[in-house]
Amino acid sequence: MRMIRRFRRGANAMEFALTLPAFIAITFGMIEFGWYFSRVALLNSAVMAGCREGGLIDEDLEDPTTTALNTMDAVLTSGGLTCTDCTAVLSGANPNRVLECSAEIGYDGLTGWFMALGIMPNQITTQTQVRLEWQR
Repeated sequence: MRMIRRFRRGANAMEFALTLPAFIAITFGMIEFGWYFSRVALLNSAVMAGCREGGLIDEDLEDPTTTALNTMDAVLTSGGLTCTDCTAVLSGANPNRVLECSAEIGYDGLTGWFMALGIMPNQITTQTQVRLEWQR
């Protein structure tokens, strides 16, 4: 019995040393992808809120595109992001007037490992459109 125990000495440390890099990569991967998807969700909600807010504005009293851009900026700023390319465009004719909103932000990642491997994108983009409520 003593012979078997003597040959196992240090085996646990060796197994730990072999599995630690894989464990760290999986852990940081989960954190990185979670952070990425939280940024995507924030951008989606900002564009949807801005476009919806602009769609509720009476075009005769106020500019829907300005309202949409201000709302998108406010939501993104509350989440600690700045929009690199936010747009809001009116298109169509009554009664089918549509407000199209889109936004793009840069994404640097937390660790940069997955960015260097090309797994994560450098830009996050989203777009949505709503029909204007006030149409005469």
